[in-house]
Amino acid sequence: MTFKPLTLDLRQTIQWLTVAGVFLPTAFLSRIFPTVLEFGALLVGVALLARTYGKLPVSRNLLRAFFFLLFYESVLIAWIHYPADRFVNQYIMLFLFCSFYYVLFQYSRNDIPALFQKYLKLSLVVSGLAVLQFFVYLLFSFNLFQIFTAKGLGAASPTVGGIFLRVNGTVMEPGLLATLLTPAVAYHILAFKNCNRRHTLLLLFAMFLTFSTIGYVVSGLILADKLLFRSSRRVRSILWPAVFLLTVLVVGRTDTGNSDEKSVFSEITTKIGDSFDGIRQLQPEYIEMLNLSSYATLMNLYVAHHAPNRLTGTGLGNHPYNYEKVYVSDHPAYGLNKYDGYSLLIRLYSETGLIGLSLFFLFVGRNYNRNSLINSSIVFLIVSFMLRGGHYTLNGTVFFFFMYYWTRKTNRAYELSHDRHIGR
Repeated sequence: MTFKPLTLDLRQTIQWLTVAGVFLPTAFLSRIFPTVLEFGALLVGVALLARTYGKLPVSRNLLRAFFFLLFYESVLIAWIHYPADRFVNQYIMLFLFCSFYYVLFQYSRNDIPALFQKYLKLSLVVSGLAVLQFFVYLLFSFNLFQIFTAKGLGAASPTVGGIFLRVNGTVMEPGLLATLLTPAVAYHILAFKNCNRRHTLLLLFAMFLTFSTIGYVVSGLILADKLLFRSSRRVRSILWPAVFLLTVLVVGRTDTGNSDEKSVFSEITTKIGDSFDGIRQLQPEYIEMLNLSSYATLMNLYVAHHAPNRLTGTGLGNHPYNYEKVYVSDHPAYGLNKYDGYSLLIRLYSETGLIGLSLFFLFVGRNYNRNSLINSSIVFLIVSFMLRGGHYTLNGTVFFFFMYYWTRKTNRAYELSHDRHIGR
C-alpha cells in the first residue's frame, strides 16, 4: 500500500498561522513566556516562507523606527536613572513581533480580506466553545476551560449572581475574550445584510456571556455607529431624539436609583459608576474604596498622571517602576495590573508621555478608513484596547494594528467581492 505525499497549500497555511495567535491560550504560560504559542506560530510561518523563497522582505522604515526608538529610549532611561531590563524585554518582543507580522502581511498583501475571513472563522469557533463552556457550567458546575484562566485550576470561577459563568473561551479572561471578539461582532453588525444570521447571533451571544463591561460598552458604540451614522436619513431623524431621551432617563435613574438593587447587571453598572466618580476624585484614599476593576483602572491612571516626565514618559516597559515609585500601600490588591496599566492609553501615557499618546492618536486617525468594513471594525477593537488592555504583544495585538494599517485604503465593495463573502 502506497501513501500519496502530503501537499501543503502554502498560502492557506501562512494565513492560518498569521491569525492563529489571536485566540491561543496564554494564562498557563504566563510565568514563563505568555506569548510563546503565538510567537511559535509566527516563527513557523516565517520559516516556511524563508525555505520556499530563500529570502524575506525587510522594511527599511520599520528598521529606522526601531533604531530611533532604541536610541531615544536608551537616552531617556539613562537620564531618569531607571533600570533598563523591562525596556530591553519589551523592545525585543515588539521588534520580533512587528518584523514577523510584516513578513506575513507582505506575503498576504493582495489577500487581506481572506486573512480577515480566517479571523472571523476562528471567532466563530471560539464563540461556540464559550457557549458550550457556559451551559456545561450551568448544568454541572464545571468550568471546561478553567486551565486557560488567569487564576488557573482550583480557583473559583468568575460568575454573575453566583449562577451564570462569565465565559473566557480559550483566552485568559472574560474581558479579554470580549475584546478579541469585538472586530467580528462589529463586522457582522456593520455588514449585517451580507453575513450569516446564525453566525451573527452566535457572536453576539458569546459576547453577552462574557458579562464584560468593556464588551457591552463597545457593543453599544458599534450599534450607535450603525444606526446613527450608517442608516438612512429618515431612520437617523427618528433615532437621534430617541437616543437623547434614553440617555436622560438612564442618567436620571443612575443618580436616583436604589444602589442596593440586585440584578445580573448590577456589577457592571457599579463599575461604570465607580469609574466616573473615581475620575472626579483621583486620589488613592478614595480609589481604594472602589470595586477591584475600578481600583485597577483608576490607580494605574493615578500612577501614570503622577509619574515623572509627563511629556516624554519614563520609557517602554517601565510602568511597573512608576507604580512602585508613585504609589505605596498595604491595600490587599496593591499592584493589580501594574505590569500592563490595565489600559493601553494609561500605559502609553505612563511610558511614552504626551508625545507617545499624540503619535498613537495620529496613527489611528490617519489610518482610519470609514469606507472599509474591516478597518471600521478594528477601530472598535482599538477603542477597547484603549479602555481595557495594556499588553503590547498579547493575543494578536500587533496583528490587529497591522490589519488596521493594511486596510487603510481598501473599500467595502472590494472586501465583500474578494474571493467570497466574508462572514458567510
